[in-house]
Amino acid sequence: MRRTLRRAWPAACALLSAQLALSVPPTQLYGGDRSSITGPTVDHDDGGGVNSLLAKTLHSGGAPTRASLGTDNQTQLARGIFDYIVGTADQFLCTAPSVERACPAIAATSETRSASELAVPADARWLFEGPSYITEIFLALAAINGGCTGEGLRNRPGVRRRKLQKWPAVYSVCTLPNGAVLAHSGGEATTTAAIESEEWTHAFFMNGHGAEYDAEHAAAAQEGRDPDPARMRDAEGRDMCLPASLGASCCDSGGSCCSTPARDVGFAEYMECDATMGSGERFRRQMGSVKVTRVVPWHLRRPEEPARDKGGSVPLFTDQRVADLDCKTELQVTGATGDGFKTYGVSRAAVNPKNADGTPLLAYHQCIVVCDPGACHLGSIVWVAHDLVLRARKTE
Repeated sequence: MRRTLRRAWPAACALLSAQLALSVPPTQLYGGDRSSITGPTVDHDDGGGVNSLLAKTLHSGGAPTRASLGTDNQTQLARGIFDYIVGTADQFLCTAPSVERACPAIAATSETRSASELAVPADARWLFEGPSYITEIFLALAAINGGCTGEGLRNRPGVRRRKLQKWPAVYSVCTLPNGAVLAHSGGEATTTAAIESEEWTHAFFMNGHGAEYDAEHAAAAQEGRDPDPARMRDAEGRDMCLPASLGASCCDSGGSCCSTPARDVGFAEYMECDATMGSGERFRRQMGSVKVTRVVPWHLRRPEEPARDKGGSVPLFTDQRVADLDCKTELQVTGATGDGFKTYGVSRAAVNPKNADGTPLLAYHQCIVVCDPGACHLGSIVWVAHDLVLRARKTE
């Protein structure tokens, strides 16, 4: 597949990642799904699977172009984002034989807000800390704002990744064409490095994975087995401060399975966990006087009266956007790294499963963009990024 792409598009599909990347051993507050940034391993599917569909999608619309906020043609914009990200974080991109059938809410969306509202101001210096769920937002913002400038690996724009130790890169910096700077950090240690590199104007925080997550991946790699999701949770059954009723291991032998917590329970327990762990407070102390916005994973419903963080800021809730534009990634495993993390190709698009009350169970990664051979569509993550930009502009 890579050979096919190189033949069709020399110097195209520019990879989106980091101009600077550091790696550190994990700590208890270390966040980020390392598999989300190790890059894809494309398998050679000769049948009718995702990779053959990907080839049809890639060759259906002529030469690729970078995403441009100069157009309000959302189909064109979505195609530009797909072309730019493919080859870097494939699992956040989705394809389907028909978007209308796979994710009808995406195909039928009447979203009329201008994509130009996603423009990151030239004087923005924004730091993101958190797991792969916030990485999706970081990638979408970078792609839709013209991508990262500078030269990196294999002479492709905006890419530089170094493995200083055994862990993949978790500190990524992207300088946009207008001079704005976006950065993603996986956790406390790399945030410390990031703070010293720039005068940040805004910071966005999401609780990351704990020590159990890293330990289980390391043990699985050493023992030559797949990681056990149940072992990635703490003594209370939580990961990322999300409750045991969410996640890959939430179904037990008695048949009790995943469910979204009630509005008046889920976020309150999430914040109690954060207070116990001290993660959010630690990040605020690190950032000093920089404005900090907590980004709540879409797994949790917005409560009727959400509590404010210390300092008075209201968390940015993402669940409604994701529920309205229902389209999740069905991950396609293509291999594994030497340290227990999987590599993925482009995902299949699918609707999220349902709770008992019929509402979407949002416990998975969501598509940044979803394409079929006819057209590409903006996924919910683009509009989550839109809301984040509006919040930052309002508070800066």
